[in-house]
Amino acid sequence: MSLIQQPIVSPAMKHRLALSAVLWLAPLTLLHAAEDEVRPEEIQFRRQAVTRLVFDSSQNIPLSSLRPAKVIDLDLMHPELLPGSSVKWEFKDGCLLATAPESGGASRRWVGGFNPFATYDLAIGHATGDGSAGMTFLHSKNGDSLTASLQFKDGKPESVTWQVLVGGKQVTDEKWPVPAGTKEENLTLRAQMSAVGVNLFIETDGKSDLIGYSDFSQHFDLRERKRVQQMDFCTSTDLKAGAKVLLNGVSSCLSPGSGQADIRAITDEEGAPLLDEGRLWFTITVRGRALPHPLQGVFSLNPSVFDLR
Repeated sequence: MSLIQQPIVSPAMKHRLALSAVLWLAPLTLLHAAEDEVRPEEIQFRRQAVTRLVFDSSQNIPLSSLRPAKVIDLDLMHPELLPGSSVKWEFKDGCLLATAPESGGASRRWVGGFNPFATYDLAIGHATGDGSAGMTFLHSKNGDSLTASLQFKDGKPESVTWQVLVGGKQVTDEKWPVPAGTKEENLTLRAQMSAVGVNLFIETDGKSDLIGYSDFSQHFDLRERKRVQQMDFCTSTDLKAGAKVLLNGVSSCLSPGSGQADIRAITDEEGAPLLDEGRLWFTITVRGRALPHPLQGVFSLNPSVFDLR
């Protein structure tokens, strides 16, 4: 009969065996870690999402507005600034209707303050007859003004005009035809200001078309703080006999513009990207129409869900 005997292992031998096992496993673990490590030159990036913000209303920072459905006393909230105006204003189905008498008439209603980098919108429901509806940026002391208008004939949009007055005298008068096929109802006249120039758009069905642009830096610089503090934002009408125009609303805002470029991350003092409230923060160029007309905005991004604001 044979006996199977268990080897006798002393405590010292157990310690040496355990140590050798650890030393044997360590190189194996390091080997696997080295295999899993991705070297910088091996990193591959894949685009996960894309967006372009084109005057997105959800991204706007509102500044001032004339919302007809929320106006209690028109003359108190949005007073008439043109002395002797004969245009009749009345509320209709949550909108604001301007009607000229048989002799025709003009009006200029105050909307709010002026910001030289803001975007200004005039939402037009429809028009009848001949005339114009627009937005005026007016200096309250010296007679300087800038006016963007949509001209219409027989109720149909015909052209967009831009006029600049210095000391009450006209120094600029430009005109551009509206694109063929432009809707006759529910369109928006938009003026994107850049302090030394303006871009003029027509928006219909959510699509913005650049109609024209103009520079006015040779006349004045809207970046002057004293000048800006004296300026007002108004909605203006100039109507022929019996003409009418229905306004859905007027507003100003800080907008992401018509495109973005030149993204630069905001970093801390050590150069690491700023991560605050789970969002990355960076500056970005809000495009106008040309390199001399950029605006800088501050945006944030939730990288896990591509939530850009």
